[in-house]
Amino acid sequence: MSLDARTSRFLRSVESGRWSRGRPEETWSFVTEHKGTLMLGLTKALRVSKGFAYGGNKKPHAYRQVTRGLFYNLADQQHLRAFLTTFSRLTAMSAMITDRPGLYGLELG
Repeated sequence: MSLDARTSRFLRSVESGRWSRGRPEETWSFVTEHKGTLMLGLTKALRVSKGFAYGGNKKPHAYRQVTRGLFYNLADQQHLRAFLTTFSRLTAMSAMITDRPGLYGLELG
């Protein structure tokens, strides 16, 4: 099983709105296959500089995966239930923070 999200079948990135180490970050969700079983993975990526090209022109920035993936086995009922519970709670927390942004100073991550 590849731990690299870029080699997966499906990859969706969402800007997290946070900056880490002076760079913007994204949250990646991806689907990969391991021995015939589909796995849902979640990971974090940071924007990195690609350096300079020949002639001194700056190359465009790219996002690079900086954490190992957190995987859920989509064929296992317990994994699926854990993912849905986590997703439900994160959605509720996001709505709560959006509704009253100054009241909850929780640092996620």
